[in-house]
Order: sequence, then structure tokens, then C-alpha cells
Amino acid sequence: MQPFDEELIHAPSKRRPKIVDAIWTLYASAEFVDEMIGGNKQMKQAQRVDGANEGSQLLPGFQAGGNRR
Repeated sequence: MQPFDEELIHAPSKRRPKIVDAIWTLYASAEFVDEMIGGNKQMKQAQRVDGANEGSQLLPGFQAGGNRR
């Protein structure tokens, strides 16, 4: 399996066709997926241990009820 797919959209020109758009579809590697799953498990454990924040992972200035301008 390739790590990405590429689709090029060409427009005619006097010489070579001109590329006017490109669409890339990226596929995650097995190592990346395993790392994300492990990180999510760590976040869930940290939320259980740190009940004082009610499960919020927001920085102090961004919590609900904070002053926004």
C-alpha cells in the first residue's frame, strides 16, 4: 500500500499541459495509528486521575466562563 494517492488536474496549454490543481490523500502508517491509540489511552488515564479539572484538558485561560474579548 502506498502512503498517499495523488490526483493531478491539468489544463491545456501551448506546450505541456499545465497543472491547475492537485489532490493528495494521505494514509496513516501502522506505527502512527499505534502511537495515537496509546496517546489516547494515556489521556483517558490522566483524566481519571486528575478529577479536579472535570476532565477538561483546556489551558487555564481557555476554560468555560473565562473572559473573552
